[in-house]
Amino acid sequence: MVQDLRYTTLAEEIAEIMPDVGSDRQRGGWYDVVERSLEPGQEVHRFVWHDRKAWWQQEQAILAYLILAGSLGNTEYRRLARESAAFYNAWFLDNQSGGVYFNVLANGIPYLMGTERGKGSHSMSGYHSFELAYLAAVYTNLLITKQPMDLYFKPRPGAFKDNILRVAPDILPPGSVRIGEVWIDDRSYTDFDADNLTVKLPDTRDRVRVRVRILPIQVFFDAALLEVADGTAKISLTGLLNADAIQILEAELEKIQTQPLKRLVFLLQDLKCISSAGLRFLIFTKQKLGSEVEIHVVGAQENVKNYLKMSSFCQGITLSDRYDVTETANAYLVP
Repeated sequence: MVQDLRYTTLAEEIAEIMPDVGSDRQRGGWYDVVERSLEPGQEVHRFVWHDRKAWWQQEQAILAYLILAGSLGNTEYRRLARESAAFYNAWFLDNQSGGVYFNVLANGIPYLMGTERGKGSHSMSGYHSFELAYLAAVYTNLLITKQPMDLYFKPRPGAFKDNILRVAPDILPPGSVRIGEVWIDDRSYTDFDADNLTVKLPDTRDRVRVRVRILPIQVFFDAALLEVADGTAKISLTGLLNADAIQILEAELEKIQTQPLKRLVFLLQDLKCISSAGLRFLIFTKQKLGSEVEIHVVGAQENVKNYLKMSSFCQGITLSDRYDVTETANAYLVP
């Protein structure tokens, strides 16, 4: 894929022009329609019919500046994206009846006259709201904050040529993301092309559930809660567990705190290294869970295993090479 710098130059030119022309610098948001050209003696672009703000302009501004911020690393574009999203979230979401307003006044109050009181029409549907939420999450996580994303699929058997499932969430900059892990029906699956973002589906007549974890190239740590069943939670760790990675692991641990837990299994086959900050967090997690929760560390590489053994974290936990579960859901360890 060859990048044409002319498109980048044009995009930046438009991005620099639009705030002065179509945005409300005082209250936030983007106006619906303004005059394209200035008449002699005019200094601002005047409104065409009204000063209302429609949902469409907000969507386009949010996504355009997120793409530019994520692709070019420009902090000004990121600020404009965040301000646009803030106005949309504050005024366009109907938090009482649900849905998204079609139009609001300049100050954000919903415009509910005539057909514009409806939340679906020839030019607006749920699809547009879903699209905005989905793409905003994709650009924010994968391009800006560098956080992994899990995508879920349930393809029909034989629906794709050669059983190849293409999982790219959007046309992102070449080389910016790759597949980290794949699960089919909650089981780890390895027949995928990480760089080309494709999964070779199994040859089966049954519909399967496919979970794909997309990683930004810059991500050096990942934690994935694989399952919680019969009081046992399994979390897979990948990369380098250091101070910067703690937030990611903490988010996965929070998912298991709402239900009774008997056993926590850390799968460390792909964990390359642990820093002192990462080790302290594991010790803190162990203390927080208490002695009633069993902790198992499975598949750790020798350098990781030796580092853990030198710490107090290993007291009272079980280290093993494999973890398995019987049909009656009684866990046992295979040394």
